[in-house]
Amino acid sequence: MVLVSLACTDIDGAKTTIDSRLQAATAVVPALPPNLRPGYADADSEFVALPDSSMTVHRRLLSVYFAETADQATRSALIARIGGTVVGGAPDHEFGDGPYYVEVPIDPTGERNLVLAASLDTVSHVIAAFPLVRIPSERAAAYRRP
Repeated sequence: MVLVSLACTDIDGAKTTIDSRLQAATAVVPALPPNLRPGYADADSEFVALPDSSMTVHRRLLSVYFAETADQATRSALIARIGGTVVGGAPDHEFGDGPYYVEVPIDPTGERNLVLAASLDTVSHVIAAFPLVRIPSERAAAYRRP
């Protein structure tokens, strides 16, 4: 068991600190994302609504894109730091190696997963990290490309 304290500042300047006891990941992160999407990735029951938002966030799955400069040991250490386990991925050599699907402890609010992803986003070896999200189709259809 590992005690992890994550501090994050949202776009409005609000600061959040979350202390969690996480099981340390022992599995080695594969050098490339496995070509696998977990069956629960799209399950309606796995998404929770965020307060004051029409967006929903996956309760336990993050998508993590590593920079090509991140070696396997670095990838493993970063996933272990958030208490995660690689459960799939989507190899795509046009944007780094493609996303790793990382399972983290279930977050009933979705907010801790935003903080975990934001903590990875601050690391130079990570291109992007975010929980899987759903945006209502009426909002997505209203988007106009600049």
